[in-house]
Amino acid sequence: MKLADEEARGFGHQHVGTEHILLGLINDASSIGAKILKSHGIDLARVRLEVENRVGRDPVAISIGELSLTPRAKQVVEYAVGDASNLDLVADVDHLFFGLLHDRDGVAALILLGAGLQPDLVSREVRSVMVSKYKIVESAVRSIQASMSRKRTIREELLAHLTFTVEEELSREDDCVTAMNEAARRFGDPAELGRELEATLRPSERIACYLERRFGWKPPESAARLSLRLAAQAFCLIAIVCSLLVAGVASLDGWQPHGMKTLWLTFALLVVVPPWQFASALLYFKLRDSLLGACWARKSPPRAIVLNLLIALVALGSVLGFGAVAAWDVTGAVEFLSVGCGIALVAAGGAFVQAWCWGRTEIADATWACLTIKGLQSPGITQ
Repeated sequence: MKLADEEARGFGHQHVGTEHILLGLINDASSIGAKILKSHGIDLARVRLEVENRVGRDPVAISIGELSLTPRAKQVVEYAVGDASNLDLVADVDHLFFGLLHDRDGVAALILLGAGLQPDLVSREVRSVMVSKYKIVESAVRSIQASMSRKRTIREELLAHLTFTVEEELSREDDCVTAMNEAARRFGDPAELGRELEATLRPSERIACYLERRFGWKPPESAARLSLRLAAQAFCLIAIVCSLLVAGVASLDGWQPHGMKTLWLTFALLVVVPPWQFASALLYFKLRDSLLGACWARKSPPRAIVLNLLIALVALGSVLGFGAVAAWDVTGAVEFLSVGCGIALVAAGGAFVQAWCWGRTEIADATWACLTIKGLQSPGITQ
């Protein structure tokens, strides 16, 4: 954005528009987008001439300080940030390029269209090179027996190293594929690198990895399948714990009335908790995706509000259902109404806080895990 600000000042413009972002991108010789544009005959001088013809120059003195963005430029930045957040990354110049290509009515897009470029085709070219970089890193990280938090740290460090190497190669080589292949060669064999990194980890990381794979999300598992598995695990856990509890009570006092009551409460838990677990988990994943947006779901705050209300209703219904089953009478649910309302508020608030605070990380983990790396020709990419 600093280069875009300089370009705007060079034209005497008071604001940074999409055309200035495009000029700044082309001016960055180490960016993938600049190299792709150059391969299509789009260079800095040509775009500057187009900007002057379309927008002109302003002789008025420019205010001191950072120039503000036009509404379209803000949309480009927001799109870039959203695109990068799908992988829990900081938006860089190539993510800004995706934002420019997404905005079909801005000055930058009109300049590219006027030059005969097809935005979708150019976007796929840039995305192909960037994804190949992500796949090389994921090839090294995925097989490591470590917790997700540790894998995130390793992935971030490896990606920063590979990105720096790619930028070095792009500064010397105009062809993106050649530069990417050379950077991959310098990066080394991802599988061997993964084994070396795993050898440095503590045994506790292996235990954490086992637990997360056993009880967490297993790619490419759907949200419904994961919710069903969590419900089954809840059922088994309640059945085991309550069976031990009932057996203990029976061994001490025999099958007295209070022992039968304990048995009936266990039955009520088995009836109510697994369906609640399934419904609340599924609604949470939909709430998270609607609240934050993801590459597989559109961001929709109104839908997120409705889903959050449904989470509260499911919690309330589960508490009332437990009361009715435990009392073997529908009127027994009335006694749990105030408790149910409190639990409903806690459930809705907790789901929103979790989605807002950790949702981005969860979405990024899922996106990384769904990258197909089996077909990757290591190292690098092919033409």
